Amino acid sequence: MVREVRWYYSAVGDVYTLENWAAFDDEAAWGEYRRALSTLKADDGWESQRVSQDEWWEFLDTRIVTDLPARVGFHRQGR
Repeated sequence: MVREVRWYYSAVGDVYTLENWAAFDDEAAWGEYRRALSTLKADDGWESQRVSQDEWWEFLDTRIVTDLPARVGFHRQGR
């Protein structure tokens, strides 16, 4: 269901950010992924480990980013 995962690390001054981007074929695949996560949350051991991440990380947000549905005039040289 997850087509690709990328990790990005950035530092601005003393602020460090670790981003995780996951690619899905469509919103339905993303929904399938979210449903699978909800079943994992029923596992007490898994859920305990998941929420313990809040001790080390500040989670900023979750968002869906999609390709533009139409050309907007931006292109690379040579294309």
